This record gives sequence, C-alpha cells and structure tokens, in this order.
Amino acid sequence: MQFGKHIGKGIWAFADKALPAIYGLGFIFLVIRTLPEQEYGSFALVQSVFLIVSSLGYALALQPLTKFAAETDDNGSYIVASLVVNAVFYVVVSIAVLLFKDILGSLVDASGKGNFVTLITYLPLLLLTSYYRSFAVSLLQ
Repeated sequence: MQFGKHIGKGIWAFADKALPAIYGLGFIFLVIRTLPEQEYGSFALVQSVFLIVSSLGYALALQPLTKFAAETDDNGSYIVASLVVNAVFYVVVSIAVLLFKDILGSLVDASGKGNFVTLITYLPLLLLTSYYRSFAVSLLQ
C-alpha cells in the first residue's frame, strides 16, 4: 500500500468534514452578534429541540437503512421502510410539538420574552427541509 496514492482522498475527506465546522463557527458568531440575549436563548432552545428530534429520527429510521442497505444489493424495501418510518416519526413529533407548544414554552421560557412559542411552531418546517437531506446522507453512507 502506497501512502501517496491516498493523500488526495484524505484531503477531500478533511475538507468535507471541515466545511460544516467552519460554517457552524461563522454562523454562531454572526448570530451571537446580531440577536439580543433573550432571542438568542430561544434560538438555541429551538435548535436544540430540532437536533434532538433529528438525531432520534436518524437513529430510528436512517441508521438501520445504512446497516441493511450495505448488506444487500436489493435496497428498495429498506429505502421505502426508512422513508416511511422517518416521515411518520417527524409527523408525530410535529403534531405533539404544535399541540403542547404552550406547555413547552412555559417550561423553558417562563417570562415569554424570548418568543420560544412562536419559534417552535417552525419546527415542522425545519424537519421537512432536513428530511431529504438526512435521507440522502444516510443512503450515501
């Protein structure tokens, strides 16, 4: 095995993993400088809820797709099952969040100054926009 043959792949892999980190750092510093303290707290809470739901959806539906699709050449049934389970999970969580947004708001933002209840209503839209991206990343793995 010659190390020199794999340097190009290593550089691309590093760039692939470094770009989201650079974007994240830049975004955080931009958001921290522009949003008031209460609104940044609500932003962080909504982002945390989104990341928890996305991670749970990945663990329930997309991680099994990665495992089982790698073991066989016929991926069709695994892909459909994964998409359906992920979609059902996102719909159930979205309905629960919309139904209990006031209770969630009183738990995490008792003063109501951060507009958490208003921002959490956008969670279904965030989940919808990340649905195919998460699926594509999982399938490519």
